[in-house]
Amino acid sequence: MNHSQDVYDVRGESIPEEKALLCYFVSEGKKNIIKLVLYEYVRQFNGRPLFNLGFGDLDQKTGKLSDEKMSDNEDHYRVFNTVLATIPRLLSEYRDGVVMVRGSDSTPQFMEDCKKVCVRKCVDHLCKKAHRRIRIYRNFLDKHYELLNQEFAFHGTEGIEEDSPTEPYKKDKSYKGIIIEKRLN
Repeated sequence: MNHSQDVYDVRGESIPEEKALLCYFVSEGKKNIIKLVLYEYVRQFNGRPLFNLGFGDLDQKTGKLSDEKMSDNEDHYRVFNTVLATIPRLLSEYRDGVVMVRGSDSTPQFMEDCKKVCVRKCVDHLCKKAHRRIRIYRNFLDKHYELLNQEFAFHGTEGIEEDSPTEPYKKDKSYKGIIIEKRLN
């Protein structure tokens, strides 16, 4: 899925008992930050296993993935390319797998938490910090849609719930989630 060579070295391990895949790499910017990409089984989608793509920093205290803050390590393109490069790894582990991408900043809880500390005082449905993460994926997909659509089918969802209705992906539409399905031959 990633067509750039500008990626970090990724390590990974399958967690078969949880139907999950954990990938990790080190972001090398102002600081060295361990990044995690966690694919967790959610449900079936069109008769195929659907995995949620979780991404964030390794929380050194808990040892878990933290997707609540932006680390701003001045290497965001390389980090994004590296995250995209993990998708084929999941799809080689789970040949019929499907990937769901959603932003943690699209949840009602994110907007509630943001309102408490935001200096912008945005109106609820117009929060400027909301939906930034999924917008990055949408912009990438819109830019490379014709090429990627040859190998993958895409679906958009306007909800963030796991069972939100989907539709065939339409470029330039504002989705809260994207489902990526490798075309099986």
